[in-house]
Amino acid sequence: MMCDQPTKHRTAPCRQPMLKWVLTALVLAVTVLVMVLGARSANAAGPLPVSGSWVTPERLADLLPVDDLPPGSLVHVSLVKEDKRLGAEACPAPLLANTTQQKLWGRTFLRVSCVGTDTPGFFVAVDFRVTAPVLVVKKPVSQGQPVTADDVQVQAMDLTTLKGGWVSELAHLNQKTATRSLNPGLVLRPDLLKGQALIRQGDTVKVLIQGSGFSIGGQAVALEEAELGQTLRIRMPQGKVIQAVVKDAMVVELLI
Repeated sequence: MMCDQPTKHRTAPCRQPMLKWVLTALVLAVTVLVMVLGARSANAAGPLPVSGSWVTPERLADLLPVDDLPPGSLVHVSLVKEDKRLGAEACPAPLLANTTQQKLWGRTFLRVSCVGTDTPGFFVAVDFRVTAPVLVVKKPVSQGQPVTADDVQVQAMDLTTLKGGWVSELAHLNQKTATRSLNPGLVLRPDLLKGQALIRQGDTVKVLIQGSGFSIGGQAVALEEAELGQTLRIRMPQGKVIQAVVKDAMVVELLI
């Protein structure tokens, strides 16, 4: 039956178009309300965080003391886990701090903060890896036997895993012998090498004192054995005990 068409008893009202109009208006009102509430929420929360925008591998790599690394070192820095707190685009001055004062080596925790904002600081875990060429034993070397360039080979290793240290240059093998038997595949360490002692305990040594624009010589008594380039204790004629560096056979130097 059509709307508003007369019947025997009365005229029927047009309810179907009215119902559609009410539903449409209701849906429109709900949509507008959701959009308004969403906008307010976004404004209150501020800009969405951008993971890693405060912390970059370049900024992290700058924290490493590159002067202490051997030639040919490659630095690899990465975040252990992505963290949504790593700031927003509005951060004007990100600050990375090593608050534990531990060596930035292997897995380290750094404090991250954003200067000039109310964002509280927090810690992130960072992996510092340094790959560099080091000397590895190539063939067996007996204890007391000289270690030569023919006994080792150069191999790239992750220095952060070498807890006992390493030797990176062939020059360190000069007149050095093995302190114990060395097997192939062993990473060469300073404690595995022993040089020829140029000064022994009780020796009278020549002391050179080098300063800016002057040089003074003297004598002292060595209180311990030392190799070229090593530091040892000496007793001066006045009885004062000081440290000096071995420069040659029976010669040490004080730096002022």
